[in-house]
Amino acid sequence: IVEIVGDKLEETADLQSAVERLGLALENVISTDRVKSLGTALASANDELRAQMEELRAQGEELQAQAEELVDKQKELSFSNTELEKGSRLKSEFLSDMSHELRTPLNAVLGFSELLIGDTYGKLNDAQRERIVDISAAGRQLLTLVNDILDLSRIEAGRIELKLSSIDLRAPVEDALALMAPIAEAKKVRISADISDSLRAIADPDRLRQVVVNLLSNAIKFSPAAGAVSIRARVKDQNVRIEVADA
Repeated sequence: IVEIVGDKLEETADLQSAVERLGLALENVISTDRVKSLGTALASANDELRAQMEELRAQGEELQAQAEELVDKQKELSFSNTELEKGSRLKSEFLSDMSHELRTPLNAVLGFSELLIGDTYGKLNDAQRERIVDISAAGRQLLTLVNDILDLSRIEAGRIELKLSSIDLRAPVEDALALMAPIAEAKKVRISADISDSLRAIADPDRLRQVVVNLLSNAIKFSPAAGAVSIRARVKDQNVRIEVADA
């Protein structure tokens, strides 16, 4: 019985030892699986982090390229601004230099025209006087345009000051007709005006004359040979409406 009990104890000890070894083996297996799982997770996180770092690096390079491009554009704009300022300065200097050269001959033309109209060099016939008056009117109109061009402050401000007054509308319209008469005659285009003698309005006579000249010029330009151009003025809603038509 003692031997049997001893054998049983030995078997029990062996079984216990086997169970302990099995437990250790299971712990090793479990630990290994955890380590593998953690390793896999770490590797995945490392890959993701590496991808994010690559993306950030690419974005950084792109931002750097954009910054360099902005610097280049800023340099180009700075150069362009310098050239514009230079061009503006040269324009001002040119117009300032041309002021005297343009006004002097125009004033001479106007002066000689007035002398001729006053019969200083002999009496003029009606046709000659009419043409000299036309030359004088054209010279005054040209002088007005030259003054506008030379007035840099008004040009750069994009505005022209109007000198308004109560005027007889026939005067600036007839001046415009006289200025355009030679062009109309050369093209054999008839010009007629229908404006009441008593028609008055608040306007700048020089600007009104300029507008009418431009309208008549376009009408004559696009009229067929031997055509006709008419201009008329009517009161409408307390305003004066000037119309130019070609046929």
